[in-house]
Amino acid sequence: MKNSWNVTDGNGVSHTIERKSGFTGNKIIVDGYTYKAKSGNWLINVIDYQIQFPGIDCNVVVIGNKADLAVNGVYIGSQKKYEPIRNIPAWLWVLVAVSVLGGWFFGGILCMALGCGVSVIFVKEYLERKNGMIWVVFAIFAVFTAVMFYLQIIYMMPLVR
Repeated sequence: MKNSWNVTDGNGVSHTIERKSGFTGNKIIVDGYTYKAKSGNWLINVIDYQIQFPGIDCNVVVIGNKADLAVNGVYIGSQKKYEPIRNIPAWLWVLVAVSVLGGWFFGGILCMALGCGVSVIFVKEYLERKNGMIWVVFAIFAVFTAVMFYLQIIYMMPLVR
């Protein structure tokens, strides 16, 4: 996966910023120089990499597999206000862990994968200040996981006897 942006600093110099991800991890390439970027969370890919040029501040923000560049506090792609990733509260990371690990424990691999997907939604919705939507998505996920757990119990009962 690769993303690329061109920005012009306060001195009129053009810069190229790229984001690459793959088996070797995440890399940020600024004017040909490569820097490793590490995710801030071990369950989902969350990166907020700051780059400064004369007159402008840039942040490469990656949530899941979607990336955007914020220039002077505004995202280029969505035109929304930049919110630093480090401001995400601990309760949201606990909800992410419960979704992924609880999904795996109660619903298996399918629910764990779904838990990873809804975790990305949690972070995006928090950054957009839609906390109510986080709880709606979590409730739907919990019901789906409970149904999967119930179906596993039903199908395992004949094997136990």
